[in-house]
Amino acid sequence: MSVSEHGTVINNLPSDAFRAKFRGHPVNISPSTFPVSNRIVVLLDVSGSVTQSQSEWELARRVAGDIISTANSGRIALLFFGDSIVAGLDFTHTPSEIFNKLRLLEQSGVAAPKGHGRTALFDAALQALRALGQPSPGDVIYAITDGGDDASRANDDKVIRAFLDSGVRFFAFVLHNRYFATEEERLGPTVLSRMSFSTGGATLDTSYDLSSDKGRQQLQPLLLRMYQQMNSFYLLQVELPIPVDKKRSWDLEVVDEHGTKRKDLDLYYPRELVPCVTKP
Repeated sequence: MSVSEHGTVINNLPSDAFRAKFRGHPVNISPSTFPVSNRIVVLLDVSGSVTQSQSEWELARRVAGDIISTANSGRIALLFFGDSIVAGLDFTHTPSEIFNKLRLLEQSGVAAPKGHGRTALFDAALQALRALGQPSPGDVIYAITDGGDDASRANDDKVIRAFLDSGVRFFAFVLHNRYFATEEERLGPTVLSRMSFSTGGATLDTSYDLSSDKGRQQLQPLLLRMYQQMNSFYLLQVELPIPVDKKRSWDLEVVDEHGTKRKDLDLYYPRELVPCVTKP
């Protein structure tokens, strides 16, 4: 995904505007397409580290409600997670039904069932991938979390590999309005950024005071930009000069008509290539 220095998504780049290299060799790129349909799984952290802070839990619900209010029917699902997926609404539910679920959650004051207060972010991300079934180009997992993880069996490397295999992008909104954070929560934003950077997504990490009108006004354009990145993307067909024998990095850039790299754009794309998964 190409984004201008002003935060605008660029949606009319031809295939010859992209240049790539793999292990020092040029990569052939076929004509690009700009699909307009994808799915988003919102992964909402309801563990104790989030819900025990009234301000953090209110922010989490508000951010989840914001993206749900922008979605079309059949394109969004919502999963709640603590030490596992504890509840959820799949793609058969309308955005209004999902929004009402959030509202009922706010009224009841109950998030995760008793005994599910720990956080298993990595395991939940893998479960969210499975909720997509057969992934389509541009599909997204969007985690709203403080980034802490004290209960997963999987680690971030395993999650990144699974996302690269599937082609799904990882996005995150970081919650960190806490005065006392655990070691896992302090490292959380760094881990989330690595996961999104590796898979072609993005992480929004901000400390705006959202209890004020000014803070909410400052946050809204950043959220809208991230929604644009989720919903707007290029699909590039590439022909590699040599096989991918293991997970390896590659370089992709946007160039002008003279073949010079454009510095006025930020490019978001999966930073690593993995061998194709052969299924029986």
